[in-house]
Amino acid sequence: MAADPEQLAAWPAVRAIVIAAFVGSPEYVERLTKGGARIDGFAGAALGDRKLVEKTLRARPELARERDGGLLTVLQCAAGSRIAGKAGVEIAALLLRLHRAMVESALAEAGLPGDELPEPESGPGPLAERATAVQDHGLARRGVRGASA
Repeated sequence: MAADPEQLAAWPAVRAIVIAAFVGSPEYVERLTKGGARIDGFAGAALGDRKLVEKTLRARPELARERDGGLLTVLQCAAGSRIAGKAGVEIAALLLRLHRAMVESALAEAGLPGDELPEPESGPGPLAERATAVQDHGLARRGVRGASA
């Protein structure tokens, strides 16, 4: 009997493909993919596949609020990944902009002012730069090429 790559783990209740991305294991990702693991918007975010995440969000904007297996959001999948690299930061920024647009739309529909919302930073901004620096440091410590020290 073969293992099901789509079955949720006991803790955390996430699919193996997302866990493999979280621990930074491309070998496991490859084996899981060959074994039938589904690469959807959640796994795509964890793997740093920005094009897949954008395509999925265009088709289903509600993905931004859904939870994979009832637990992780697509933003959490991007943020928790050790494989996604800078693409993960870009995916997170995209999701945060989408969230802001949804909040502004909901406020407008309710007739409430949205002018108290802080303006988004132009470009990645210091928070994204810090996240990238922290991630790069972790990658460099593990000897990943292309990561800064």
